[in-house]
Amino acid sequence: MTAIGGPLRNISVAGREFRAAGDATIAMKLGGDENEVSPNGDKSTARIVKTTAAWTATGGALEFDSNLGDQEFLQEIADGNDFVVIAITLQSGVVYQGTGIVTGELALDSAATTGVTNFGGPGKLTKQ
Repeated sequence: MTAIGGPLRNISVAGREFRAAGDATIAMKLGGDENEVSPNGDKSTARIVKTTAAWTATGGALEFDSNLGDQEFLQEIADGNDFVVIAITLQSGVVYQGTGIVTGELALDSAATTGVTNFGGPGKLTKQ
């Protein structure tokens, strides 16, 4: 099977779909363990030090329609204290889903009617 790349298709946040800009890409970490190798003093053995990492999806330029209150909706999610369902659809049609929240800045680019949006959450993003 051939790997399919390309721009992000869309992201759904708490059931509301946001279309991605035609050239939008996203950096996605599934979450789970991150490992560090820490050498021992004998110079021939080492330990594996594990750190649990949240899942993240960063850098996706999404369409913000001011008439629909898209930026306000996402800001309400960011202002809240609960994780919501977030689903990320790649160009291939593959969907990754997890619970999370909006992270970082939510700024509208009025000329492009987009905003670069970042998300993160506990556990892992799972392929649907």
